[in-house]
Amino acid sequence: MMFGMTFGMTRGGLVVAPIVALILFGTSHRPAYAHMRWFVDQAEHAGAHYPFDLTSLMVVLGVALFAVVTLVAEKRHAYQQIARRWETVSRRVPEGFEWRIVGLCLGILLTVNAVTGVFLAPNLDLFGDNVLLVGGLAQLAVGLLFISQRSFFLGGILLITVVLPLAIAHVPLGLLVDYYVEFLAIGLAMMIWGVRLCPLDGSICRVLRLNFQLLADLPYLLVRIGTGITLIVLALHAKLLDPSLALTFLDENELNFMPLLGFDGFTNVYFALSAGLVELTIGIFLVTGVATRFVTILFCMVLGSTLIMLGPGELIGHLPLFGVAVPLILRAGPGRLHLRESSTAGRIGASTPAAAT
Repeated sequence: MMFGMTFGMTRGGLVVAPIVALILFGTSHRPAYAHMRWFVDQAEHAGAHYPFDLTSLMVVLGVALFAVVTLVAEKRHAYQQIARRWETVSRRVPEGFEWRIVGLCLGILLTVNAVTGVFLAPNLDLFGDNVLLVGGLAQLAVGLLFISQRSFFLGGILLITVVLPLAIAHVPLGLLVDYYVEFLAIGLAMMIWGVRLCPLDGSICRVLRLNFQLLADLPYLLVRIGTGITLIVLALHAKLLDPSLALTFLDENELNFMPLLGFDGFTNVYFALSAGLVELTIGIFLVTGVATRFVTILFCMVLGSTLIMLGPGELIGHLPLFGVAVPLILRAGPGRLHLRESSTAGRIGASTPAAAT
């Protein structure tokens, strides 16, 4: 109720949307983003590769140790107790609150994009006045629907049937691959949850005779796997398969803190390898449903650290990822790759303690 009273059932959200977008645009004037392709136009380390030496081996072993510890810790009684206690606390949160946060975050991003002439992400370009106009209007429509909380169903429909196809038609696949799964997963999840949260969506689905009741836990599965796949793609595409882009990014942004700790030999190439492997591991854990809450919190801490290092402009592009972290931390959703462990009885989003880790 606390969130719905503010945005869900009021027309004031339609006024708040562009205001919030303009305020946040004011904080995003510089190209400080962890998505390296957002501001590194061309890699300056052509032909760079990761060395096969002792330091690289130690990096790989360190990430492998982190993975093993996470797998073991998830099965420990103490971890399960914490998960059960958190499950009890999360049930006190109003139904659908987490999805209102997701809608707000994605809506702000798309509204900012429409106001500033960006399409989905800073490194994706649309060419032609008509195409730019359609792309901007489509993003603005989706953004206003999500921020005002008037219709998640219609917003998701527009995102999936207009915005993403426009991207497929006009954006190189090599660039779109970094974002497509993320936006598709969120769009589908918001369509399903809109029926419960937005009266207009409920009316539309009754007219169309659509019943999403049996898909109660699917949105959690969608955003968890979608976020995991996105991280895996980014780890491989921007770091592990070719380190040249990552090295150029690190040349321009001094994020490698290891020399400050006394490890002078830990150069940018090892830092890029570490970042790529950690991102890959987190993505795999999210896809497979391993320690969902812990992994999501860790992921948010990594993103949060970039905010500290690079400034508030970093926040805008990653708003959808911060948004989907809320349902994953709050509810966790079904465990592993299937829905079978989670109960659809009662409130949408409630899952069994054993599954919600």
